[in-house]
Amino acid sequence: MDDTHGATTCRWAIPTLFLSEPLWLDAWNYPWSCLRDPTPRILHTTDVCTLCPRWEAHPAHKRPETDAVGAGLISGQARPRAE
Repeated sequence: MDDTHGATTCRWAIPTLFLSEPLWLDAWNYPWSCLRDPTPRILHTTDVCTLCPRWEAHPAHKRPETDAVGAGLISGQARPRAE
């Protein structure tokens, strides 16, 4: 698995398009969001992921958005489930 620190390899990053309304409306300008905080945070740039001290590789058998959907972010819950 690629261990490069970035939005595409972080377990907490998710495409903004997969978030609930109104957050997904920003997907065109800000394609990535972070779920590490209690509420989703739109990433204005993914450069911050490169040096983020809270970066964690997502499990190889899951895509990052799978955890978010399972945690109910589509229906408005804000925190992903802990594993």
